[in-house]
Amino acid sequence: MTADEEAGRSSPSDGSRSLLAEADRLRLAYHAAGEEFQRAVGIPEAVLEALERAEQPFREDRYSRRDVLEVPSTGNLDAEAAAGLEALSSVVDPGWLRQEGRKPYRLDDTYLGAPLHLVSGLRTRQSTDRPQRFAQMLLVCRDLLDKRSELDFFEAPTLACRFSGAWDPGCSGAFPPGSPSCDGVFVG
Repeated sequence: MTADEEAGRSSPSDGSRSLLAEADRLRLAYHAAGEEFQRAVGIPEAVLEALERAEQPFREDRYSRRDVLEVPSTGNLDAEAAAGLEALSSVVDPGWLRQEGRKPYRLDDTYLGAPLHLVSGLRTRQSTDRPQRFAQMLLVCRDLLDKRSELDFFEAPTLACRFSGAWDPGCSGAFPPGSPSCDGVFVG
């Protein structure tokens, strides 16, 4: 909070305005002096730009805070995920999906009292009787779209997000018939 805001002012005080004007005047004078020096010495703009690029550290292609703040916030992919879920569910045997849905894949109360153990990004304590991976993707995506409180929030980002582009048959993210990722669930 600025001093003007702390004082309850809705606009800058005269003192703040004079400091801002002085800073602006100094910035313009500095820029003009730099251009005058460049002309006097005869250094082309391209040479100065090359020098600036050469001075940058190896990893200087990182994003600045301003770059990050200018990016629009992440959009909601529910509509795309719903379209992908609908398209992929249409080629799956509903009985098979119901059978796989009886296996544990949602969070229960034990996660509140037990720590989350990860090794290489994978949980170490998981039920051995889990749904087939493709079925789990469909089930978790459905839970995400239904806003279920038992949604496995650890699995959801890695499973449900795949549906935002997988519904388009021309999409490189779609699972081809017989691929190991869906174990031949698709009708080919």
